[in-house]
Amino acid sequence: MLVGARLTRDVVIANTGEIPFTVAPVLTDCGEDFEFETGSGVPFTLAPGESGTVRVVCTPQRQAVLACTLGLGPDLPAVALDARGVLVDTNWDITPARVVFPVTLPGAFRDTTVVVTYFGLDSLAIDPYLITAGGAFSILSGDGARLLGPNDQEEIVIRFVPTTETGYATSLSVGDVLPLVALSGTGGQPVSSCAVTPTTLDFGGFLINNSRSREFVITNTGNQPLYVAPGTVSPGYSVSGSPRRLNAGLAATYTVTLTPPGDGVWDGVISTGEALCPEVLCTGTGNYPDVAGNDLIGIFFDPGFSLNEIDLPVYRPHTAYVVLFNPTEASVVSGWECAIELAGQVTASDWTLAGNGVNGGVGTDFRVSLASPLPLAPTVELARFQFMVLYPYGTILMLMNPATNPTIAGEMSWLPNGGPAIAMQSYTGDEIVALVNEGHPVAVQAPTPSLTLAGAQVRLEWTLAVAPDTGCHVYRRADGEVEQRLTNQPLIAGTGTFTYTDEPVGFEPGTQLHYSYALVMDGRETARSPEADVDVGALPTRRTRLLPNVPNPFNPRTEIRFELAAPAQVSLVVFDLSGRVVRTLIAGDSLPAASHVREWRGEDDGGRTVASGVYFYRLETGTYGETRRMVLMK
Repeated sequence: MLVGARLTRDVVIANTGEIPFTVAPVLTDCGEDFEFETGSGVPFTLAPGESGTVRVVCTPQRQAVLACTLGLGPDLPAVALDARGVLVDTNWDITPARVVFPVTLPGAFRDTTVVVTYFGLDSLAIDPYLITAGGAFSILSGDGARLLGPNDQEEIVIRFVPTTETGYATSLSVGDVLPLVALSGTGGQPVSSCAVTPTTLDFGGFLINNSRSREFVITNTGNQPLYVAPGTVSPGYSVSGSPRRLNAGLAATYTVTLTPPGDGVWDGVISTGEALCPEVLCTGTGNYPDVAGNDLIGIFFDPGFSLNEIDLPVYRPHTAYVVLFNPTEASVVSGWECAIELAGQVTASDWTLAGNGVNGGVGTDFRVSLASPLPLAPTVELARFQFMVLYPYGTILMLMNPATNPTIAGEMSWLPNGGPAIAMQSYTGDEIVALVNEGHPVAVQAPTPSLTLAGAQVRLEWTLAVAPDTGCHVYRRADGEVEQRLTNQPLIAGTGTFTYTDEPVGFEPGTQLHYSYALVMDGRETARSPEADVDVGALPTRRTRLLPNVPNPFNPRTEIRFELAAPAQVSLVVFDLSGRVVRTLIAGDSLPAASHVREWRGEDDGGRTVASGVYFYRLETGTYGETRRMVLMK
């Protein structure tokens, strides 16, 4: 801070306990640099749930590091206060902060520019001069005393003229309160040379539309700067890395990526953008997937159509591809039909049908006609779509079955140009053609955290019977927004009771925020709590809702959880795809306002084990009804 300037800071004290206490502010060893704002140093009492503010003003009286202590009372922690008083404004920039001239032939010269910029609101005095006058360095322009006003910029041009083959050094003083700019250079014979390693890159063979990367290094082996800007116009190849100036002895690493757009060998040439540096020659081979069988259809998560199982985080869009393998008819694809279903906590959007396709079915019950028929190949992309996982635990299933009223009874099919429909079989031999997060451990749902409000702060607390080194991450979500993790590192609570205080900002009064936590063991999240809700500017709220069952998919048992905002008569039933009631878990019972859980073991009301497949469970009260889907896998 500038000496004599004034800055105010607030210290907020919140009573998160159960008994009142008194705050008695006092400043210790603060001299004349710190003081209370008028009326802010008066003792006050806070009841449970209340908060108060102590406002401290800092006005530095001298150029020095300033420190003192704010005491709040005998039972409250003290607050350290610090600042730094300066006599000049620090809102300036000098670029570059150091100048190294390349090796220069004696008698020749090189020029460079030092730029001084002032960002403050007052003025900055400069008076550029060389610490050692004469010699190999001189100021061509920009010397002399003057003032820079707000947003002013001054250029100082420095010339280097060596007289012998030796090293030279001095410093440029820009102003009395500004740092020196070191200047150095060498007289000698200029040498420009470059090394590239390696000069050939072999990517090998891999699936088309997938990607592989290789690296090469450009090194300046001379004593003159090099300007490198690698690039390529070769199909399938790309180069990452920005153009750079390489001073003597420096090196830069660049990455080349090959994404074969088709079958066969793909050769490429990478230019370094510098005539002294050799080109990099590349080669790689694209292959179609090796799939046994004809007229197979599946869903894949990579553009090479080889990955039908994947682990993904929540709320991150990913592309899925609908692909026909090894069509048998020597024609083109002019249409196709099948029903696609996504089971689990997932959402899908942005369906794109290849060949300007038009869907004559409803939703994802596809009966597609193509305005631009697709040429046959070992793999034919029929469609692609975006999907997003909404819940971090539980497997997402992608299923394919015959469309409603199929052209071939009981079959999925594709249509060649001018010929009869040809039946398609699932790539996996099963209706489940792709899995997301199938490898995740099945999570037990953790207890819901409790919430309390203290002024603008939200305090979470929960208790777990876990090992002392077990941690938790805390998450917050506003309606219509992506979930945000609030903790950089897992919270650790040796006693098993965890607490976290959040101070949400930027939300309109009345916005509902949802808090939850994840259990972290061995660096991995293994369980997740239900969300606890709070309205910004209001007390914590509980709402009636039906929660996702855990685990899902499951075998042989799962837990169905729900919450009631008020006492109610409740029914909870499980039914199958046809709408037939399979099991009644709650039949009109009166339940209190609380969190509830019921277990289903995959049995009907007669105690008989039911078949694998998709089932639904529905919660009903007098004023609320909601249905969710679950999958029983054996």
